[in-house]
Amino acid sequence: MPRRIKMNSASLQETFPEVYKDFFSKSSLVTSASGSFWFGGEYSVLYGGMGVLQKLPTKVYIGLDPTDDDHISDGGGWFFIPSKGEFEKFELTKSHDIKKKLDNLFKLEFAKIAGSNKTKSFRFFYLYEVPHSCGLNTSASLAVAFASAFLLLTDQIRNKDIEEWESKKTSDLINDLGFDKVFRLALKLESIFQEGAASGGAVLASMLKTAFPIVFFAEKRLGIKKPEGKCRFPTAVDENDAETYDKIFYKGFKMEELFNLSCDWPIDFGLVFTGDFMRSGVVIKSNDSRRNFLSKAQETVKEMFGKSFKEIPETLLHDLTKNSYSMWLDYIKALNDTSVETFFNLYYIFKFGASDGNVNDLVKSINLNNSVFKLIDVSSPRIEQVCNAIMAVNDEVGCKITGSGRKGDVLFVSQFHGLRDGIWDVSNDLTKITGENIWIDYLSWVDGIGEEGILVEQDLEEERYSDFISPSSVQIKHLTREGKIHRDLYTYEEFEKSREEMDILLDTLEGDIYLKGKKLTSKDIHSASETVNILGVLINNFGKVTPNDQLPRSSYSAERGELQSKIVSPLCKVVEKNLKKKLPLQISGGVLNFTVKIGPGIDIFVIEKVF
Repeated sequence: MPRRIKMNSASLQETFPEVYKDFFSKSSLVTSASGSFWFGGEYSVLYGGMGVLQKLPTKVYIGLDPTDDDHISDGGGWFFIPSKGEFEKFELTKSHDIKKKLDNLFKLEFAKIAGSNKTKSFRFFYLYEVPHSCGLNTSASLAVAFASAFLLLTDQIRNKDIEEWESKKTSDLINDLGFDKVFRLALKLESIFQEGAASGGAVLASMLKTAFPIVFFAEKRLGIKKPEGKCRFPTAVDENDAETYDKIFYKGFKMEELFNLSCDWPIDFGLVFTGDFMRSGVVIKSNDSRRNFLSKAQETVKEMFGKSFKEIPETLLHDLTKNSYSMWLDYIKALNDTSVETFFNLYYIFKFGASDGNVNDLVKSINLNNSVFKLIDVSSPRIEQVCNAIMAVNDEVGCKITGSGRKGDVLFVSQFHGLRDGIWDVSNDLTKITGENIWIDYLSWVDGIGEEGILVEQDLEEERYSDFISPSSVQIKHLTREGKIHRDLYTYEEFEKSREEMDILLDTLEGDIYLKGKKLTSKDIHSASETVNILGVLINNFGKVTPNDQLPRSSYSAERGELQSKIVSPLCKVVEKNLKKKLPLQISGGVLNFTVKIGPGIDIFVIEKVF
């Protein structure tokens, strides 16, 4: 069995620096959002119920690298498997369905900013610290990181906005235009990753900065494709209905916003991996069979006794005649009731202390919540086996499914110090009994409490750099032949390999110019360093004319003839000779007062920084 690594970002970064270096070296823009788990409400929140979530000290990162090929492409990523103690590579869009839906979504998003000079395509990379397909909301974390990175890339939000969100009240954030943009785009992305079943609760939880529980609820929705009655939103939203998520009404609160909360966590909690994975979207979609069975049972009973029901003034059976899914919704309501009870018990512990009685009330509501899951058929023998083993060590422990169920992780909650020794025996004994690796994914007292919201981990445009950029990496500004400008990060090896393919490379550090990797000499151009300085200003002003008094001060910028004969003409000539391309460099005006402009048509790369 591998040595257990603390499940928090700092520990993983310290243990696997090469993985993080590989990831950060590929992306000019990197954002992250933390994982979370459900104290309650993972199903009822899809129907307008209360969701209660808690953040984890591990994150999901997304990196974007602008491209010029008019495609949204998957560059691959890493995910951590605690039970193996290692990161593994994987491809998010291996499913053709996910790739197609992402392409369609971003086409719509780019159409909203038509006319912008920003890039219209990118390659994306990702790194999961949070175990995926275990009920820990990695799809929501990825969606939040992805949405925030995209909106930063396209200048729809700013780094400053994200920083300011950390100190704002949730009620103010929901009314903040930029925050709401991230939320709704992330909700659409989560819907793609979860096969249409996305409540928004885990999305909001990933976006907020807090170390305490988060409450979320949205308007009532039905668990069928076609809305009935007053319900405007179905549980699962089809690809063609993605704009539905632009309308849905939602609310959320941090626990500390509801009352004066001044203590640390007074109880212990953790997550145990049951030995196998299952994507939440798959489980939620499979609920159809259980729901349809209950509907069939309800309709049969209604046909047999419906007339008799109406002859009696008031019975519980009257509900069977009102809604064809009332039995299913009653079970969902029971899940919601136990989630509300769990929230109340958490509130009571924080406000009045973690006495044995208060913690036992929480434990009871957690266990009740888990029992009700059996009604909708999302428990499993393995989940029950793990929960029973935990409670056999300490019968004053609450244990439940977190997430969609069937497989993945289970949550346990105990009195402070209530299970700190015994939990290791549970893991070891169950591993021997089942032959599966029953692993401790998270322990609050060992791994720490999560609290981070959205973080901008790296942004070359804003000169914000990760600590994991490899030594000798090269930052390049790229003016594409289409007239787009973006920054890229190359490892030393990648740069050496790529420079021979670069049309024009300007080395601002050494004052040299290269064409397809060949360095220009004094035979080609009078002053390479002055040429680099002048082209640097023109690229920064791309799309505009630049008056000569804004060029670097020299004899070349003082008089048009000097610039034309010593810089522009020699450079255009050598470019056309070596590249068989025309350099779109224009001079207009008089002898002493003139303007210069560079246009699209050729790829120009500028070395800005070497780490």
